[in-house]
Amino acid sequence: MLKDNNNDNLEPDSEIIEGCWDCPADPVKHDHNNVVVNKGTALYCCECQTERPKDVKFYLPDDLSNQQRFNEAGKPDWRCQFCNNYNRFDEIICIHCNEHREDEDQPGIDLKEGNWEYNGSSTNLNTGYIDSDPDLNNIDSNTTHGNTMNGYNNKERILFKMSPSTTTVSKNKNYLNIVILLTLCFSIFIIYNLFHKSKIDLNLIQMKWETSTIISADVVLYGEGFELPFNDYVIIRQEEKLNNYIQVKIGQKKITKYRTKRVSLGKIAVKKSKRVKVGSKRVKSGFRTKNLGNGKFRKEIVYTTKPIYKTKYYTEQQEKFKNIKEPYTVIVDDFVQKPIYKTYYYWQYIEHQQVDNIKKRGNKGSPLEWSKIPSKYANPMMSRGKTLYFLIFEDDNKKQYTISVNKSIWNTYKIGKKYSAMVNKIGLLSDIKLIE
Repeated sequence: MLKDNNNDNLEPDSEIIEGCWDCPADPVKHDHNNVVVNKGTALYCCECQTERPKDVKFYLPDDLSNQQRFNEAGKPDWRCQFCNNYNRFDEIICIHCNEHREDEDQPGIDLKEGNWEYNGSSTNLNTGYIDSDPDLNNIDSNTTHGNTMNGYNNKERILFKMSPSTTTVSKNKNYLNIVILLTLCFSIFIIYNLFHKSKIDLNLIQMKWETSTIISADVVLYGEGFELPFNDYVIIRQEEKLNNYIQVKIGQKKITKYRTKRVSLGKIAVKKSKRVKVGSKRVKSGFRTKNLGNGKFRKEIVYTTKPIYKTKYYTEQQEKFKNIKEPYTVIVDDFVQKPIYKTYYYWQYIEHQQVDNIKKRGNKGSPLEWSKIPSKYANPMMSRGKTLYFLIFEDDNKKQYTISVNKSIWNTYKIGKKYSAMVNKIGLLSDIKLIE
């Protein structure tokens, strides 16, 4: 329980909490262009020095659980060791002589989102900022407590914005930005490798060709099944094979089945328990606040009555049962499976299809010959595949480059000649020209 210095007759289980009031002045008068939140006991705005109106509306800060971090009205004042002036508990510099408090090494509380605490440094947050003036010699020694800003001297200016946390949204945006950045970098890398070219000198060391001959012929194929195909075929043989089964009723029969039956074994004593109310107790159920009209609020604990129970044991007679399997007879139809046989065929047929693909390779100067059809095929047919022409270059570092061209261009090149070309980062040649 916090004790108010101005009122020693507080009700039990209550505390005095200092509220807040908003400066009624136009926000443009303030450096940050926002509404300024002041302590409830402050008589003047900590930003523009506007006097607190008589009909001002006091309110409690949103986070009452962090009241001791925000504004706590019940702690005792401290006396300056230099001028014996009394100062509020949350002042760190005497408001009369501007000397530092004797116990300056008080532990501070780190600034967190949604909360604030002066830590002697200039900090900017999404939920508020503390802007400290390092020049401690320019403070007016006649500054009064009423002109302090939220309990601090004019050296510090504090602005609060009670807003919900945006940590999750910020993290998601950061992940999306990273993905976009990586995609952009990868795209730039690919474009650079494709389009960034350099000029090199090459020697033509080889000129090759490659051709293929596709051979098709009549091929004897075989098949089998209960159904004959629609195309031309020759039946080799046939036989009767089991195709399916059918169920045939031959009469009725008796079968034994089992069902579960509960049989009583008599009564037994069973120990049980139940909850019995033996009294009640007073427990804390919440809080309520009362506006005292002077910038402070009284926070009172609300109690409620809760019943107290005790476990009571007693004995009760219960009937015990056992499950047994009881047989019984039923009459059902009796069936047997009768096999069904059907003619099964084996056949052969002839189909014309590709049977070979013969490839030949050679260099410029060797004759371009087509393959001959082997005599092992029946009713053979030959078709010529596409002929490919290749140029193989070598640079000064003995690195080889191979490109494919059509026949007319291939015939214009000569082995041993020097050429210039443009090459990209992945080794693709373009703009090949003969060096005269």
